Amino acid sequence: MNRLEKIYSKCGLFAHIVLRLFLNAGETLRDRSKTALKDPEKILVVATLRLGDLLMTLPLYEALRKRYPKAHISVLTHPAFDPVFANVKNINQCIPYYGKGKALLRLLRKMRRYKFDLCINVCEGHLNSLVYASGIPRRIGFQQKRATRDRFYLTDALKHSGEFKGISHFFLKLLEPLDIKTASAQPKLPRPSLKYPFPKGSAKYRIAIHAGTKEEMKIWPYYSELINRLVHDFDSVQVILTGSKNEVHPVIGNHEQVLDLIGKTTLTELMQLYASVELVIGNDTGPLHIARALGTPSITLFGPVSESILGTIDKDKHACLSKKVSCRPNNATLFGIPIEGLQRCRLSSCSHHTCMRSLTVEEVLKRVSSFLLT
Repeated sequence: MNRLEKIYSKCGLFAHIVLRLFLNAGETLRDRSKTALKDPEKILVVATLRLGDLLMTLPLYEALRKRYPKAHISVLTHPAFDPVFANVKNINQCIPYYGKGKALLRLLRKMRRYKFDLCINVCEGHLNSLVYASGIPRRIGFQQKRATRDRFYLTDALKHSGEFKGISHFFLKLLEPLDIKTASAQPKLPRPSLKYPFPKGSAKYRIAIHAGTKEEMKIWPYYSELINRLVHDFDSVQVILTGSKNEVHPVIGNHEQVLDLIGKTTLTELMQLYASVELVIGNDTGPLHIARALGTPSITLFGPVSESILGTIDKDKHACLSKKVSCRPNNATLFGIPIEGLQRCRLSSCSHHTCMRSLTVEEVLKRVSSFLLT
């Protein structure tokens, strides 16, 4: 986006904000109270998050649908993640978010045409101005790093407080102004109707490994050793490598039992694949969230962030491996919000990788045995 286009976008958005400010000034207090009490017919959820965080918003749509069964629920999200929501019955449509510039003004015009009654902004404070300018009468979100800005643009600007019980539970707190205070915090995806078309073979167990990550801090250096042990220690095992080409993949798989599908699957195919295997192993990344949401047994290796980020999980199906390290502080921030009890490294790079290197192959194999052989 060039400089002229950026100025054009900012000026256009500012003009809409000023217009909305004047229109809001003309509303009476009675009009606003009626809007707050009326059940919304059109709901927008702003969730332009990364894949892993996006999947943790699934309980929010389930709770909204239960509270407002006739409402039309839309999600503003990156178009690359549309397949995640394709078969989620609690969502009526996805609205693509393409970022700033002219695309933002086109999106603003589209949002105004939809005439939403309610917007829930899932921790994307920089888009509060867009939501305000679109004329949505009720706007709920957290007070994040720029709290004054958020209080101006939101009708319900929430301060996070209380015990941190996982990111899904954290997102569900956004529904408290709607008197939705009890809801399941377990993300669930419908299992695909089609199985992944694996090449014909005699494998008894298929184990998917997603070793790649875009974050250097999350690299586990022992995946090659793990693969060697899996194909030698277990009878009739096929290992499937998944991931995208723009990730760092510390894996060498030179075995006939290894199927390398890195960069060869779409998001839809990846969901089919994870629903068709016996186990998924990987770092704390979006694809492991997919496996858990599908109900496929999984082993997740945690390093810079502790497993408390997930909250309560089904330990009969999912294992989280993590080590206590002194360099991971106990109270961290999440989306610019201070969170008591969340352990998260503040560094963007690290020379020793103690949190990941201290996780051993033997620990992972022990968990593999518990899932496959019991």
